[in-house]
Amino acid sequence: MRMIGLKKAKMDFEQLAEEIWHSKSRLLIERDGLPIAVLISIDDFEDMMETIGELSDSEYLSSIREARAEYKRGEVDTLEDLYKIAEDTG
Repeated sequence: MRMIGLKKAKMDFEQLAEEIWHSKSRLLIERDGLPIAVLISIDDFEDMMETIGELSDSEYLSSIREARAEYKRGEVDTLEDLYKIAEDTG
């Protein structure tokens, strides 16, 4: 992640915002050597908000845990199994 000082970020904000939006990169803004903010694209922001929502959903997390447990127990369908299921139902 690229870093930039706050003063420079203020001076070049419009250009930086355009760059971040087009490149989908991230920019760490610092003051006196300490990180104080991050500039990210709207796509990254929306993805992060969706992830936060999913991580706040106990039913969703439970389904992930169960799926992982099934996988560890070997309870998985092969591609051939899925084709057979599709043929049987179709």
